[in-house]
Amino acid sequence: MAYRSASINNGLLRSGFTPTLAYPFTVAAWVAEPTISNAVIRLDSTGGGGSAGRCYLYASPTAVQAEASRSGYALNTLTIGDRGRRWFHVGGTFAQTATTAWADGVRGTTDTTNVGSVAIDVINCGYDATRLAEFAVWNAILAAGEMKLLAAGVRPSAVRPESLVGYWPLAAGWLVGLDRNPFRRDRYTLTPLSSPGTPAAHPNHLLRPGPADLLRRRRSLLMSAGGSAAARRSLTLLGC
Repeated sequence: MAYRSASINNGLLRSGFTPTLAYPFTVAAWVAEPTISNAVIRLDSTGGGGSAGRCYLYASPTAVQAEASRSGYALNTLTIGDRGRRWFHVGGTFAQTATTAWADGVRGTTDTTNVGSVAIDVINCGYDATRLAEFAVWNAILAAGEMKLLAAGVRPSAVRPESLVGYWPLAAGWLVGLDRNPFRRDRYTLTPLSSPGTPAAHPNHLLRPGPADLLRRRRSLLMSAGGSAAARRSLTLLGC
């Protein structure tokens, strides 16, 4: 199951995230039926208002926006074909002088404004009224090939796992997220804000494929990712 936010200004929250998240980092998730009026993913600092910097990822069926601010302000808007009510993949890569939006593995035009440093310790996902699944955060900038792997349906736990800070499938047991080591018992639990959301159908194409499906997908993923070393490593970890 995926997660459906109850309404605008609701979602799932992780406050007091330690260690705090600094540049560079990547966020990504699958979304459906988002509205761009509020952020799907909000990375902020305790006390709000971006006192220690903040980064937001907005999405609508026709656009994705990555926003970062502290001493400076950056906004990258990526216009996409109308996704309607369909699931699609969104992401944001954030660095002090590089803010970029992604949609279905396609990169927007990077905003190179220097926004200053950040010390993120608040993560809020599903803030807008939307369906959300497979939300993850990495403390590194994922390469284009790796973003294409995620957009092709590869799970975040198999993409740059050494840099994975948090992964929330939002499936069964959706309040529990894996930390960077999926074999440990440590968990970064998300807490519902205000009116809790409800389970929603997980994207069908993200249901775990069988061995034959993985073998058929291997060639297409390697081709779409340009056969990069990162792509090969991710596919090996996935078992392809």
